[in-house]
Amino acid sequence: MLSVKLIGAQKLIQALSSKDTVLDPLMNGIKKITLKLERFVKQSTVVDTGRLRSSIAHQFGQDYGQVGTNVVYASFVEYGTQKMAARHMEGSTKVLGQGMFSYGVEKLEDALTDEEKAIAKDIEVEFD
Repeated sequence: MLSVKLIGAQKLIQALSSKDTVLDPLMNGIKKITLKLERFVKQSTVVDTGRLRSSIAHQFGQDYGQVGTNVVYASFVEYGTQKMAARHMEGSTKVLGQGMFSYGVEKLEDALTDEEKAIAKDIEVEFD
């Protein structure tokens, strides 16, 4: 027969029974990540008139965050067309072949490890 004793299990169960304990730091983390993605996308958006960049916005739900735009031609800049390559900006240089959203997600992936650690630390603080 196998017996397992979880030290601190009762404290964990009590903390998890209060939904706000874990959800608050988790939602704060989702908000930080969403805002960081929005910043990366805006920074990498090619600017002619500024309409596309200014239309990029975030939205939060109960357990998610999203970044998007309602500008019709955004998909042409993101994915390209038969006559135009996808493009984004890196600093002041226009780069062809990758759109601003995919580039923003790529930059976010590089930063996620730090954000994940921060979320885990915030949740841990809630259990102390």
